[in-house]
Amino acid sequence: MKKIIALAFCLSLIGVSANAQDFQLGVKGGVNFASLNSDDLNYESNTGYNAGLFLKLKFTKIAIQPEVMWSVQGADLTLAGVENTFKYSYVNIPILLKLYLVSGLNLFVGPQFGFLSAAELTTSVGSGDVVTDIKDGVSNSDVTAVVGVGIDLPAGLHADFRYNIGLSSVDVDVAALTIDTQTNSVFQLGVGWAFIRK
Repeated sequence: MKKIIALAFCLSLIGVSANAQDFQLGVKGGVNFASLNSDDLNYESNTGYNAGLFLKLKFTKIAIQPEVMWSVQGADLTLAGVENTFKYSYVNIPILLKLYLVSGLNLFVGPQFGFLSAAELTTSVGSGDVVTDIKDGVSNSDVTAVVGVGIDLPAGLHADFRYNIGLSSVDVDVAALTIDTQTNSVFQLGVGWAFIRK
């Protein structure tokens, strides 16, 4: 079923791209300021990165921009005086609808579907840091809503600022640590370059 949906999406993109006034394919990357939201725990943000590919199909004032991004995010948490760092690596697929205002300035919104690739818990103890692979104990998918603002620059360059608001819970169940009902929260600063422009 997933393959059929993916094929239908690809075919629809091909059909839409035939009518696009501006077609761009490029690379992008940036920095993540990530945290986790929870009613019961007080997380602190940590810094990660994102990198990947984007496709932009623009029609006058409207554009569709799907992306495939590698994103490293997570949060820091102190429990009983012990510092813990959660590091989650996702393959994220945002599908953005962009509205152009003036001089390349645009607003965008859309869903993002994330697939967990790796998850580590680093615990600071007296003798040093202990790193544990916790991928099997963490939710393997994530759904977020993306909102942001961007600007198109000359020579196929662009920059944007976005906020990814977690909609699905990222639950943790490892060893003696069980955390329910927490969501990803990520601010991103990014730059990109379209190496194909038509």
